[in-house]
Amino acid sequence: MYDGYTPFYVGGLAREKQEKAAALIEGAEDQVDEVNRQYAVIGNWNGRCCILDEGPPARRMSFADFKRWLANQFVKVPERISSGGMYAVSVPLAKFWLNHPRRRQYASVALKPNGQGGTTAHYTEETI
Repeated sequence: MYDGYTPFYVGGLAREKQEKAAALIEGAEDQVDEVNRQYAVIGNWNGRCCILDEGPPARRMSFADFKRWLANQFVKVPERISSGGMYAVSVPLAKFWLNHPRRRQYASVALKPNGQGGTTAHYTEETI
C-alpha cells in the first residue's frame, strides 16, 4: 500500500492503470498538503505531544480528538498490484497524515497575542 515512504511501482501496469495509480498518489499527496496547512504535530506543548489546529482560533487537540475530528474523511491510495490490475483502498485521512513522512511537525510552539484579538503560533526547532 502507498504510504508516502515507499515508492509505489506502477511500471508493470498498462498505461491506463499507471495513470490511475499516479492520480491516486497525487490526490493523496494533495490531501497531506491540505491537512498541513491547518494542522501540525507538536512534540512538547506543556509536556505533552499533541496536534495544533491553527484555526482560527488556534487550539490544541489530542491525537484521539484529531482522529475523531477527521473520522469522516478518507484518502484513497493504491494498495497492491496483481495480474488483474491495480487495487485501491480507502484509509482514514488522520491515520494517513499522522504516519506520512511529510506531515508538518515541530519540537514546540508558543502562542502569542497578535494584537488583533487572536493568537499567532511561533514554532521552535522544526523537525522536518
